[in-house]
Amino acid sequence: LPDGRLSYVNEAYARYYGKTRAELINRNFIPDIPAEDLRCILEKTGALSPQSPVTEFEHRIRMEDGSVRWQRWTHRAVFSAVGELAEYQAVGRDVTKRKEAEVELEEQRRFLRLIIDSLPNPIFVKDDQGCYVLVNKAMAELYGSTPEEMIGHEGADFNANLDELVRF
Repeated sequence: LPDGRLSYVNEAYARYYGKTRAELINRNFIPDIPAEDLRCILEKTGALSPQSPVTEFEHRIRMEDGSVRWQRWTHRAVFSAVGELAEYQAVGRDVTKRKEAEVELEEQRRFLRLIIDSLPNPIFVKDDQGCYVLVNKAMAELYGSTPEEMIGHEGADFNANLDELVRF
């Protein structure tokens, strides 16, 4: 229902929460969602209309044991004949493992970036078009730039003469 109360749940949803279907009907899930995630959900669902009734989003949810899980939902707004929101039909899945893997990958990238940027020698990687896909700080300083500004560009975009000196 639009107020956050559950009017129907399937067996998989009940198992996920370790409850019976009867225990979950009329339960309001909104208090279990962190405020910043809830704002995103309300923004997405608030934009639904009879002409555009479907949205997708991911959010965290606090479980009864205190753990936090990630869920991905597809919501379809169901409107009455006069265009009033009657209910949401939603299909969701747990994406916690994927989110944890994304966090781990980002931590590894930050660590690798720290190592690469701490080296005094210029380091770079170019794609098959000759554009930078990785540049360390020493390389960027050589060009009077930043690593972020160099990504997607060729050395000649910054200094044609210098690019000839470091072309490999």
